[in-house]
Amino acid sequence: VDDVDELQNLPLRVVLPLVSSAAVTVVSVVFVAFVWWPAALTLLTCLAAAAVIATGWGWVSGARAERSIAPLRGRLADAVADHLGSLDVLVACGAEASSRARIQQRDDALRRAVVRRAAAQAASTALVSLLAGAASVLAVLVSAPAVAAGGLSGPGLGVVVLVPMAVFEVFTTVPLAASAWRQVRAAADRIAEAVPAVGDDATGELRPATGTPPALGDGLHLRAVSASWPGDDPDSGTGGDAVPATPVLRDLDLDVRPGERLLVVGSSGTGKTTLAHALVRFLPVAGDYRIGSLPVSSLAADDVRRTVGLCEQQPMLFDEDIRQNLLFARDTATDAELEDVLERVGLGGWLRERGGLDARVGERGALVSGGQAQRIALARGILHDFPVLVLDEPTAGVDADASDALLTDLLQAVGPDQAVVLISHVRVPDGLVDRVLRLDDGRLTEISATR
Repeated sequence: VDDVDELQNLPLRVVLPLVSSAAVTVVSVVFVAFVWWPAALTLLTCLAAAAVIATGWGWVSGARAERSIAPLRGRLADAVADHLGSLDVLVACGAEASSRARIQQRDDALRRAVVRRAAAQAASTALVSLLAGAASVLAVLVSAPAVAAGGLSGPGLGVVVLVPMAVFEVFTTVPLAASAWRQVRAAADRIAEAVPAVGDDATGELRPATGTPPALGDGLHLRAVSASWPGDDPDSGTGGDAVPATPVLRDLDLDVRPGERLLVVGSSGTGKTTLAHALVRFLPVAGDYRIGSLPVSSLAADDVRRTVGLCEQQPMLFDEDIRQNLLFARDTATDAELEDVLERVGLGGWLRERGGLDARVGERGALVSGGQAQRIALARGILHDFPVLVLDEPTAGVDADASDALLTDLLQAVGPDQAVVLISHVRVPDGLVDRVLRLDDGRLTEISATR
């Protein structure tokens, strides 16, 4: 989060100071040149020296401290979070003092890095001030003979002496902008490392999204599809973008027809979540995967996800009210539509008890149960009106007694034209799905057609 915030400093603390300094420098040098060109040449030389010396000094003395501040801040935050989260255990085991000492050590390391960065910035600013004085002194030296000879007037001498001082007042922001640039670049590098680019298909090729959902046509069709998680096979030489030699899904065949209710069952570790992520193109796939007549390999992943939606095992709820947690699925929805969709997923009574759409759900949904979070996630999918909706283990974390009721409400709430791929480790009540498939060893086999 801190690194993302740091990127926002680019226009304010880097671009704007550099552009302002450059504009003032050009105008001032040209103006002094009209008064007395040797003084303008002296000013330009001093400004160039200030840019090289002050910025270079800041780079040498402060770059290492600047790069270390964000990681040190993160380690301090981790230590504090660990201490608070396990405080009862630490007290019981008599280890609270050592935990506090670890926090203090990390705080001291962060403070030293901040002091080193501040010292480097102060030294750079001091160098610029010294060069400003040197520019004024040199202006006097090169202009004095002209004044004595009558070639430069007294007011002209005042201009060539005072303008450098004013210019350098603005120029002091250049070393600070260079420091800010180093911090922004370091933040961008850390973000790039944490969020590597993932291609839209097994070749790693990126395609721009069109914003138009591909037509479902006669449904989804998968033939001899293989998929795996990036990095599962570090010896494959693919860098995590292509399907490794031993994928989780192997030669999988699947058809999902419009409006069909499909149940995929299987034990833990058989690839059910892998299938869910492959269907919405969160994972690269090999083989023939089509939406209607269109090969998914020819589509941008974002466009695929306009047709195939996913409700994950642990839905992401934001620390906002219920309204905002639904509106990002369709921001034009009215309050009446939001209340109606919550009624459809079985949350009408709960909504009224909570006081309406303004009730907050807490950080990451801390104020709602697992079943309620799944119902809110389904409400999003209904609002977005995905032609195909994938429900990945919606009963995970839900009591067994409430599981049947939750599955019944979820499947009955979805519109008749929406296809549903329900991925679950439990069977559903009779009459709710059209077909039941078992995923075993990366392959699907049909168990039954239930209706």
